[in-house]
Amino acid sequence: MKRIQFLFMFVLLTGSIFSEEANPESMLRKFLEPGADLRLLTQALQPTEEDYILYFGKENSKKAQNGYSGLWNSKTEIGPRPGQTDLFLYSARVSDLQKGDSLGEFPGGYRKIVSLLNPELRIYGFKFVKPGQRSGMAYDGLVFLRGRWVLFPKPWRVFR
Repeated sequence: MKRIQFLFMFVLLTGSIFSEEANPESMLRKFLEPGADLRLLTQALQPTEEDYILYFGKENSKKAQNGYSGLWNSKTEIGPRPGQTDLFLYSARVSDLQKGDSLGEFPGGYRKIVSLLNPELRIYGFKFVKPGQRSGMAYDGLVFLRGRWVLFPKPWRVFR
């Protein structure tokens, strides 16, 4: 009950549980700092049960949560490779991806599952790159939910 009250208050104060104004750049730049604790930074992006529901909907949230359990139960860490000191960031509203016009920079696998995602959200993808380049360590599925960043990488793999 307290969670519902909190969510209600959050919606009243902010107008939404989603934010179009959030920008992940400052958070992602922490991964580029020398000596960054990549494991800790990665774990901070782990979704909660409520996040799965907001992103995939109640009917698909359990399957997604089970599919991602191996990732979040492992010692997974995201981060740059040596020499990758820059960040390339891109985004799209789920509703735009659902129209099917173009995926832009997003992997083709999104075509298979975009209909399952919350159309109100904006998804971010990012790459840690060497200066002046656009290819590098690529990640996708970053969303801002309930005041924090969470990561749902390569969601089509969960729904094979």
